[in-house]
Amino acid sequence: MASDTSDKYMQARITRRQDYSPTLWSVWMKPPEELAFKAGQYVAFGVDQSEKVLERAFSIVSSPYEPELE
Repeated sequence: MASDTSDKYMQARITRRQDYSPTLWSVWMKPPEELAFKAGQYVAFGVDQSEKVLERAFSIVSSPYEPELE
């Protein structure tokens, strides 16, 4: 990851993906540590691409009490 953004991100393991249509899908992620959030918040999902990070915002649909983010 680019060095100037490394403290902005945490790595999370994608545990599952479900496709609903060619353009609509869900992913479940397991963060390495507890992530505190409130209902209605979103996360910025970033993918490291050489010298920059491609980032998109996604709504969190899981409960703050669940072990994985959906």
